[in-house]
Amino acid sequence: MKKQLWEPKRFSEQERWEIISEIVEKLKDTYEDELISIAVEGSTAKGLVKPQSDLEFRVVLKGQNYHRWHAFFYKEMFVGISYNSVDRIENEGRFIDYEWPIKGDAVHTAKVLYDPHHLYDFWRKEAKIGEAAADFKELLRDALADMYEHVYKMFLCEDDLSRRQQSVAIAHWAVMSVGLANRHQYPSNKTMLHDSFRLPDVPVRYEELLRKLLCEETAEAAGELWFACKEWGQLHGIDMHDEQLRGL
Repeated sequence: MKKQLWEPKRFSEQERWEIISEIVEKLKDTYEDELISIAVEGSTAKGLVKPQSDLEFRVVLKGQNYHRWHAFFYKEMFVGISYNSVDRIENEGRFIDYEWPIKGDAVHTAKVLYDPHHLYDFWRKEAKIGEAAADFKELLRDALADMYEHVYKMFLCEDDLSRRQQSVAIAHWAVMSVGLANRHQYPSNKTMLHDSFRLPDVPVRYEELLRKLLCEETAEAAGELWFACKEWGQLHGIDMHDEQLRGL
């Protein structure tokens, strides 16, 4: 008898939104006047949902500098709720970091379910201001620096599993770097690798070298990709050297 493989439970669109409605009502009943807003993020909000997809909520509450992540199963649906305070949202509204290509669209693509104080209108305006003012050259430099940290570790690995771990991390930061250089936001982390191949501003042999790294998982492949990304970064005016410690 063939062994049946486990897989995540599948949900119809109707079942998914029934669960969303139940959780929203529970949040309203639990937090009452402390509740500022509720939104769904991720694949459900972006229209990219699959039957096995999870649910991601962002809930904003009154209070100071509050943040908590709570993940759980609800009727076999995997649900994650990110709790935030209003002041934390206001402080972070204009802050853009080097994972902007995959995380920065959350405020814009969120499906707002409850927001009587119009927090999302404010937050989206702040995010646009932050994106306009962001130093994408410096963000690209930071992403390349993180990439190199995993490249040199690749040369220290002594087993296949460790090399695989570093290969995935190198690929992640290469994709983030390309997204930053093109000021492109990836719709999903499930497709961002292939999406990055279609962007106009990429290192020489980018797709070829990235595929080679992920297939071969060798220090040689990591070195080739790093050299191409380093030279490409220099075309963007990025110099990783700082012998005069000007960056202090």
